[in-house]
Amino acid sequence: MGSASSISTQEKKKTSSGSSLSLFFAPKWIPIIYGCVFVLRVVAVVVAHFSGEAMAAGIDPLVALWKEWGIQVLVLLSLALQVILLVTAEIRRRKDSGVLRVIVWLAYLLADTTAIYTLGHMSVTSRSPEQELVAFWATFLLLHLGGQDNITAYSIDDNRLWLRHLQSFVVQVLAAAYVLYESSIFAGGHRTMLSQATIFMFVVGVVKYGERVWALMSASSSALSGKNYNSSGSWEDMYHVAEIQLSLMHDVFYSEAELIHTWYGHCIRLTSLAVTATALRLFLGLSDKDGFSKVDLVATYVLLSGAVVLEITSVLRAMSSTWRYPLLDPISTSPCCRLPINRPLYYHFDLLIKSGELVRGAIQKVGILKRYWSDSMGQHNFIYMCSHCKDSRSSKIARWMGREDWWNTLVYTSSSVPVSLDFSELLKEQLWESVGVKKENPNHIQNSRGRAALKKRGFWHEAEHKRLPHPAKVTQELFNYMMFLLPARPYMLPDNASRQRYIELCNKVIHHLKYSSAVDLIKLIQGHGDAVNAEQTQPAVVVENLVVDMPAATTKESSVTFDRACQLGSKLISKELETPDAILDLISQVWVEMLCYTGYRCRPDSHARQLSSGGEITTVVAILMEFLKSDFLKLDKQEQVAELGSP
Repeated sequence: MGSASSISTQEKKKTSSGSSLSLFFAPKWIPIIYGCVFVLRVVAVVVAHFSGEAMAAGIDPLVALWKEWGIQVLVLLSLALQVILLVTAEIRRRKDSGVLRVIVWLAYLLADTTAIYTLGHMSVTSRSPEQELVAFWATFLLLHLGGQDNITAYSIDDNRLWLRHLQSFVVQVLAAAYVLYESSIFAGGHRTMLSQATIFMFVVGVVKYGERVWALMSASSSALSGKNYNSSGSWEDMYHVAEIQLSLMHDVFYSEAELIHTWYGHCIRLTSLAVTATALRLFLGLSDKDGFSKVDLVATYVLLSGAVVLEITSVLRAMSSTWRYPLLDPISTSPCCRLPINRPLYYHFDLLIKSGELVRGAIQKVGILKRYWSDSMGQHNFIYMCSHCKDSRSSKIARWMGREDWWNTLVYTSSSVPVSLDFSELLKEQLWESVGVKKENPNHIQNSRGRAALKKRGFWHEAEHKRLPHPAKVTQELFNYMMFLLPARPYMLPDNASRQRYIELCNKVIHHLKYSSAVDLIKLIQGHGDAVNAEQTQPAVVVENLVVDMPAATTKESSVTFDRACQLGSKLISKELETPDAILDLISQVWVEMLCYTGYRCRPDSHARQLSSGGEITTVVAILMEFLKSDFLKLDKQEQVAELGSP
């Protein structure tokens, strides 16, 4: 009944939350709503102003508005998208959120599309000599196409399309060069400072855009390879190293980290900052600005200031990253740097390193930025889903549209919990069992609970709900996480783990069993398991008594899965077995073994794919499994045994 009460509590919370429409009237949305209303009013005023002038000239108001402000809006939008990418890309590696994924995806696609469209628009639109600044903006669009250091690819597939990006690079550089050639910036030798600033920004834009293509090409040839570690340390050290490795793998596949943290990568960043700041200084020193529109001047100041800020951010991120230590520390501590002739170089390196440490220390104090990855486990509760979506109006609509599976996956796999220290200890205990055991041994954790056991994941989950009225929190979270992988991350499971069979099982329970609540469903499954174990009647007869209009399309595998799940649950609650604590311990061990088995056999590209959404504990486990090949864990176990044996 403990399990039933927990389900009932969830039902009450679900009911008390009210309609989803009420979320839009929550206090946190009020400022956003007022802001949107204000923006709409401003747009309406601007449109009304131009519509009056346009109607007098016989031109469509929207066309007139676009001709007057279109380029300015697009270049500023391009800058805004770069800022959004800079912020959200840093968060997405540490947080698995569907809303965040949509924001990053939209910003990533719109950033390139906006810059490319604007360059094309500039190349075919004639401009008067007074609009030289519009041509100057083309260099900033190249810079924006270079993207931000912390996101070169949205998904792992983007790296494989590096040739397409190379083609785009060539075309857009030629387009920007054509815009500058057709402009009057270099004509007549007037406004030399503007010409110099344009050349500087064009070179920076070409270099940064080319670096992005280079990073995509490098990531496409990178691979997740195992490595043996011979360093000794505690379990906490090893787990921390695994988390850092997961973060570094994200950098390799989705950012420019591998290129940034080289001597030429740092040179590019420092040079880009210096050149961009010089371009800003040249434009500020431009004396002949009377011929420019005030709006164009403001837009140019915003673009230049934004470029400088983004370059400063890039340098500070590079200096505060853990990637910098192998490069800068040996240089700064080298004896040649301390020679009198090279002391300025030493002071500069020392200043950079100390600045990076200060920035990194400040970042580590900010909540979510403390983590190397999402540090969470998705949750999916089979009983909760079946008991709620049976009579759910939204599920019925999705069923009518033929999208029930997609809807249930979206709604009932959206929650997550942080990875607890108790889970880390449970994982440590199971890994210890394989220390010193040959990997070919069936008892080794990478072989235990083989493929046949992995297929029974659904059986164990149903059995847990019936056997453990008050399960340990960490065990419950582990159960729900393994169930979460099946509908939400099937590509991270071995090939034998059939998501289709799980869908058939869910359809059978939801649409053909008679129950009105989670408690009824648990009792129903328990009764069926008792009947099967007692052999009071044939399983098919019992199922027939429990269902309504059982379809002939139900596969034999689905029926067998259901029967075995009920049978296993009935066995676990029988008094002939051990104490509840012993059963709980047994189930916990089985699930940890399944997690290790899954992580070790997950395809490398599947691990890499999930890194773009905060990573999975499955990947951390896979890295820890690699440590079993070294003496890292063995030494820690010997130290623990020695401590226990000491008086």
